[in-house]
Amino acid sequence: MRAASPTRTVLKSSEHYHPSALKLFDQILYSAKGKQIVVFLDYDGTLAPIVVDADKAFMTT
Repeated sequence: MRAASPTRTVLKSSEHYHPSALKLFDQILYSAKGKQIVVFLDYDGTLAPIVVDADKAFMTT
């Protein structure tokens, strides 16, 4: 029986730890067919400056 997961691609060392979702978008779509997908983004300190009150954290442009 084969796994439903897509085949793995050979990645550069930096991509091994931080793969690009854009490069793997077709594989992500294929794997997501018929499934409910949820995306969690933790942007406080990553995409926005860290603030004392998390409700005041907004993504920068």
